[in-house]
Amino acid sequence: MQSLVTVLKPVSKKSLIKLIVVLFFLFGTFFLGVETWNIQQSCTPMFVSKDASVLSEGCSPPPPPPPPPAIVHGDSSPPPPPPPPPLLAIVPAAITMTALAITGAPVAVVAGVGIAVWFIFSSAIKAMKGN
Repeated sequence: MQSLVTVLKPVSKKSLIKLIVVLFFLFGTFFLGVETWNIQQSCTPMFVSKDASVLSEGCSPPPPPPPPPAIVHGDSSPPPPPPPPPLLAIVPAAITMTALAITGAPVAVVAGVGIAVWFIFSSAIKAMKGN
């Protein structure tokens, strides 16, 4: 029979690192599952069920929402709408940057063209809105 030392001696560093990574993955997955379960069963869960009347033990019901602010009758004009987010200009810039990155363009070119496309589209959106 071989001793345990002679059996484990030919184990390479790569296989040992792979074993450690797999063990960390397994224990980390178990830990995250337990933490998620504990948070979901707490007084402030991540996802609220449709039956919000069911509370965990020891939890008090949420406070009622505050009353809406009183309307001042001296100012009859409504407040201006908030400016639109620049998400519409980000989409064509991201598509252009992705296409350039796939074709193998240098990073500086991809970033420069992406910023230029975003600037052009955001300027066009502002011009159409009249800002």
